Amino acid sequence: MGCFDSVLVACKCGADVEFQSKAGDCGMREFRLETAPARILADIADQTASCPECDRTIRIVARTFALAQFS
Repeated sequence: MGCFDSVLVACKCGADVEFQSKAGDCGMREFRLETAPARILADIADQTASCPECDRTIRIVARTFALAQFS
């Protein structure tokens, strides 16, 4: 198991969905999508994850970085 930083994205149901990045120094830090550094956001661009509570799929949209796409 390696080191990574996490970006937490709030799902529509209210649960947090975690995306992991190995960009930067990987200090096992947690960021919110809205406040994550640009290099971390670039690393998670176009990743998808499922919400642990409602199983909704969330995709990080590369062109905006400020929005998560829900399906």
